[in-house]
Amino acid sequence: MNLITLTGNLGRDWEQANSNTVIAKNSLAVRRDYKNKQTGDYDTDWIPLTAFSKTAETLAQYTGKGSKILVIGKLQTNNYTDKQGNKRTSYDVIVDRFEFLDSRSDNQQQSQSKKDENPFANVNFNSNDPFETNDATDIDNSDLPF
Repeated sequence: MNLITLTGNLGRDWEQANSNTVIAKNSLAVRRDYKNKQTGDYDTDWIPLTAFSKTAETLAQYTGKGSKILVIGKLQTNNYTDKQGNKRTSYDVIVDRFEFLDSRSDNQQQSQSKKDENPFANVNFNSNDPFETNDATDIDNSDLPF
């Protein structure tokens, strides 16, 4: 079974990959649960995230740099050859589910700031989509199903 659960803060705003499918990429800062013996500080792991379709749209609309989220997904391995001809491996967490961990007021502020800079503003939504937001309609967090 390939299942990974992470909690952390987003390292930047979501970036849309060039594709016909909605794909968003980000990185999650996950603090290790022990201190570095040399520095006395907690080290941080930066985990690359990829989200698709409605998951990507929702995350891009309601979260951004610094947002605290819980992510449930699967680890994906990507093998490639670099420019020097060396074989390389990269890892990505494919986001299946998520949960907002910021307070409601933080999410509302984040949502408000994202309305003007949503990277998916040009995406055509299905008319049956409950998250259809091609206009500037205000959505109250209490209306969200999560």
